Amino acid sequence: MPRRPLAPPTVTVPVSDPVVTAAAAAPDGSVYAALQDPDNHGFVVHVGTNGALDGAFGSGGAAALGTTQIGGLAVDSAGRILVDSAGCETSGGPAATLQRLLPDGALDTSFGTNGQVPIDGCIAGAVLLDGSGGEYAAATTDYQALAQSSISGSIVHVLSNGHLDSSFGNNGTISTPGGTIALRPGGGVAVLGTHGINLYAPPGQQSPTVLDEYDAAGRPVIPEATLQPNPGYAAFQVAPDGSIIGGYQFGRFLPNGQQDPTFGTAVCGRLVPIGTDTVTLGDGGFASITTGPHSSPVVEIRDQLGRPDTRVPVTPAPGGTRFTLGLAAGGGAVWALGGASVNQLAYSVVAVPTTPAAALTGQSAEGIAVFAADGGVFNPEQTGPDVAPADADGGVFCGSTGAIHLNRPIVGGADVAEGFGYWLVASDGGIFSFGDAAFHGSTGAMRLNQPIVGMAATPGGGGYWLVASDGGIFSFGDAAFHGSTGAMRLNQPIVGMAATPGGGGYWLVASDGGVFTFGDANYAFSTVPGGGVNKTGSAPTVGISRLPGAGYVIASSDGQECSTADGCVTAGPLAHPAVGVSGS
Repeated sequence: MPRRPLAPPTVTVPVSDPVVTAAAAAPDGSVYAALQDPDNHGFVVHVGTNGALDGAFGSGGAAALGTTQIGGLAVDSAGRILVDSAGCETSGGPAATLQRLLPDGALDTSFGTNGQVPIDGCIAGAVLLDGSGGEYAAATTDYQALAQSSISGSIVHVLSNGHLDSSFGNNGTISTPGGTIALRPGGGVAVLGTHGINLYAPPGQQSPTVLDEYDAAGRPVIPEATLQPNPGYAAFQVAPDGSIIGGYQFGRFLPNGQQDPTFGTAVCGRLVPIGTDTVTLGDGGFASITTGPHSSPVVEIRDQLGRPDTRVPVTPAPGGTRFTLGLAAGGGAVWALGGASVNQLAYSVVAVPTTPAAALTGQSAEGIAVFAADGGVFNPEQTGPDVAPADADGGVFCGSTGAIHLNRPIVGGADVAEGFGYWLVASDGGIFSFGDAAFHGSTGAMRLNQPIVGMAATPGGGGYWLVASDGGIFSFGDAAFHGSTGAMRLNQPIVGMAATPGGGGYWLVASDGGVFTFGDANYAFSTVPGGGVNKTGSAPTVGISRLPGAGYVIASSDGQECSTADGCVTAGPLAHPAVGVSGS
């Protein structure tokens, strides 16, 4: 029986019943945590790399900031702590301010006016260091009446001396949607937020999440994009290609606001939350606290595509009232912090590899999927001794029949070209639809001369063809009949088919690698002797698939794929023999 993971360690802090509201790592790898007590008093504490409270920081180990809630922390290269806090959401508290503390926790009175810079707002936001001697700070306003659709934010650009940068926006300030902020790779700042504040409504009824970006002068640089599906706003980053990674239901979104279904744990193009709190790493990956499917919170390190970094073990996270993450300098470690009990702060420290996890590039939602006889779905380009086929789909995984008792084995499948989904077909012509793939009919109730061996779909997904081992074609939906080998004498049986881009024709392939063309399908090669491409070994051909753009690929039962561009490539050992291939 496996051992139960040890609970995260704790450190005693001079704050009663602490709730963590923000965290930031220092250059030396220690961490600062913003805490709030039940009376809405805000504090900052410093925990060293050894997990001990810095008793010399502030007064008795905590810098007290009065009746306020801290929304953002940052630590500059000199070890000074930037604090964005606000208290007018609580009774009698001040409006938002950006403060700077010295390394010992004392207020830096040389910054702004007596150590403070006012910000227009009542809910404090993030603090970001822009690397040029200035800091960005954000605070949202109009926090009252959660059902209203009126929320706005303010961003200030503050120089290192605490003066507003007059070259930014309107004397150092711009008005934005209320939300969270991130630096843009080309300079400036981006906002992920909302114009409405119905944040606690049931799923599907929350205010839309929007993305706005501003250059270094505070001028808008893109039309406002609405993110679909709505992820809610939370910590995020802007990638060099203009996409963003983040949101409360963590995902990757393209510049037009549409979700990238190849990222992370998106299942069949549908958003699946990765974590409840997230920080980005220097290599483009990120760390998150995840609450499910684990029974208790854990810290996970993921790569640039949202996949777990298997080099880093999953680490138990604090299970306090609220937890957040702080990132150590240089990507060397990640801190997870949470209020544990009276005067106790729980923490976990996760070492991050200095070598980035390799990220796949160029994968599309369609990809190439190979279907096993039990209905398992995987991508052979990612299959190998270290990758389980059931978890290695490079496109969008929508489900399988791997756990279903089948009357007849699966013999092939086809992707929906415009959408997220696919069909699997059994040898009796039974059709299994997943994701956006619609059912258009089957031969499951027909008496067939020969078993079904493959299928192909029309470009819009409005129909499909089934092919039998004698080359007989069965058309469903908007799939048109273009011919067959049903009346021909074949050297070897047909094992698969693929449709041309426009659906005006199709290819059939036999088990010896022979190719037959119909309609507007053009012949390129075959894997029979003298057919133009020579495969390795004697594994029989099991299917054919159209490649993106033009041409086709022929697959063998050992996972080998052959094309004119790459010749024949062997994937790796398969758990089950491949019986079909599908792509677009």
